[in-house]
Amino acid sequence: MEKFSAFRDPGTGIQPFLLPVALSDGSLLATLLLPVRGAVLILRTFIIVAIFLLYCGLRYGLCTLLVPIPLLHHSLSRLATRLMARLALYTLGFVQIQEEIVTKKRGKLHELPWRPRAGDIIVSNWSSWVDVLWLAFDPIFVMPVFEEPKPSAVNVDPSPTSYRLGRSKGPGVPSPSSLQATTSRSAVKGFRQMSLFSMIRATGHTPDRLTSNSISQLKKLRQSAERPVVVFPECTTSNGRGLLRFVDVFEGARVPTKELQVFIMCIR
Repeated sequence: MEKFSAFRDPGTGIQPFLLPVALSDGSLLATLLLPVRGAVLILRTFIIVAIFLLYCGLRYGLCTLLVPIPLLHHSLSRLATRLMARLALYTLGFVQIQEEIVTKKRGKLHELPWRPRAGDIIVSNWSSWVDVLWLAFDPIFVMPVFEEPKPSAVNVDPSPTSYRLGRSKGPGVPSPSSLQATTSRSAVKGFRQMSLFSMIRATGHTPDRLTSNSISQLKKLRQSAERPVVVFPECTTSNGRGLLRFVDVFEGARVPTKELQVFIMCIR
């Protein structure tokens, strides 16, 4: 197995040529501590709800009164978002999150500072709503909006019924060629800006179809952005043990980019 270690992705830790290690069922000690863990879960839930209410009071109460003063309004809104997100992470047990710069190239690593500026793009995988909290240093979250899928041609076997011999309870099972119906991938119509709460609610759900006209192209959003832009190419959360197929969110973009910096981030 050692010969396959070179193919392990240093960012996500995913090994494409080895089966994922099965999750353990838990030991006897973990089973005995279930009541304690339940009590801690309830306590953390109350604290998270209190943080949520405090954030709503600051973000949509106090900050709203400062709308006539744009500079003070934006500064206080960003400060409240950052502090409340970090406080929620501490409550969940993420006191310190290790950050590491990795590369596939051998030799000396030239470390680039992690300083996304306004209009820069952050590309990351997405496994839970905790990732959104960690990224909540007040960037702009965007999600793609898709067109309705167009069904492709259906291949139907001309014979009335086609069977394939095999081990089954019946006389046979229909061949895949007689039941083959595929749909093409939906095209990305545009992007829409998402709030922090909207991103948290979108965890575990597939992105919406084209239901409104409040969409823009990524280039236009980036050019008018006053903060970094975060893009999740998977468009939904995974279980953290693999990567979902990326959507072509950068269709038509030229490489290398000269107008902006693209920061690749992996969460595991």
